[in-house]
Amino acid sequence: MRYPLFLRQKGVMGEAHLKLTLAKNGMAQQIQILKSSGRPELDQVVIDAVKSAQPFDPFQNYFQTTDGIIQIQIPIDFKLLKLNNQVSYLRK
Repeated sequence: MRYPLFLRQKGVMGEAHLKLTLAKNGMAQQIQILKSSGRPELDQVVIDAVKSAQPFDPFQNYFQTTDGIIQIQIPIDFKLLKLNNQVSYLRK
């Protein structure tokens, strides 16, 4: 996932909450931002990262689902750190 350079340079930070609905084959059926980071550009980075990461590993049978899908909620934190007088960003 790439933290947009122009937002890093401006010191823009935020946390987006992602809801991802995955089919058993590892393909996303739905990608939704539950809580915006406050910046549409950061929210779009999250969505684009999920789309480009597909397909995910198929989930195992120990996930008991009746409809063959799972839903995952993930917080994505865009945070800048100052190290040795240089701004860097934290990857989780």
